[in-house]
Amino acid sequence: MRYETKINIGLLFLVTMSICFGILVTIAYNALDIQILNKNNNLYSDSCDNADLINTSLCLKEQLSKFYNYNFSNAGKNLNLEELSKEGGVCSHYANWYKDRANELGFYATETLIHTSSDADHVYTTISDETGYCILDQLTVKCIPLGSAK
Repeated sequence: MRYETKINIGLLFLVTMSICFGILVTIAYNALDIQILNKNNNLYSDSCDNADLINTSLCLKEQLSKFYNYNFSNAGKNLNLEELSKEGGVCSHYANWYKDRANELGFYATETLIHTSSDADHVYTTISDETGYCILDQLTVKCIPLGSAK
């Protein structure tokens, strides 16, 4: 066998193995997503349990980022979790999701409506405990400890 033929066969083998590896990684990743979705019929694990305020806020943001999709056409619609994860929503949907999850985890939570213009509003969530509060606004988190001058 010629040297060039051996190199071509080697390269073909390497490319084939790389493609197979990519396919296996994709299948494993998708299986993990399905497992997370099917666990307790939720899109998230319970990994935010027993975390402090700041880590809970960051954890909730991470959970939301896995299915966040701003979709203005769903404004004003009542969406369940499955619909929200598939179709996307607006600020009020995500603020409500944050409030519900924070309450489930034992934090105080409120949604705040602000007027951004004469014909537009925006909603975000504030969660709190005795240590401070965090503002969760779609995929943005800002935490302020109580007693801090910052």
